[in-house]
Amino acid sequence: MGEIRQNLSIGNYGRWYNVNAFFDTGANISFIRESIANKISAQKFKKVQTKLADGSIVDGYFSQINIKIYNRIGLLDVIIVPKLDEELIIGQDFMQKNSVELDARNEKFRFTKLQPRLRKVYRL
Repeated sequence: MGEIRQNLSIGNYGRWYNVNAFFDTGANISFIRESIANKISAQKFKKVQTKLADGSIVDGYFSQINIKIYNRIGLLDVIIVPKLDEELIIGQDFMQKNSVELDARNEKFRFTKLQPRLRKVYRL
């Protein structure tokens, strides 16, 4: 009980890839495993150092990727990290910007209000 995971699609440049995302209330920012970022050709914008939950300090790169949740697409700021246990960690940065409410008992999440950045995807 309490862990919220969701299969989501992430992408860049028209490439979409399914990942298992972990919604982490203890993470201030969002992270993506480097091998996953490489599959969608995520650009590395700026080298940064960041502290992980285990206390280790690692080098990573700031990037932005598209994320598809419930047929809506939004932009996710992430730090690309070489060795990460999870494929994608959604941190408080995304949850607060997009009014995500977590339901730990039922292991689900929902948007409490739709942000303009998360737009509806229409099938052609």
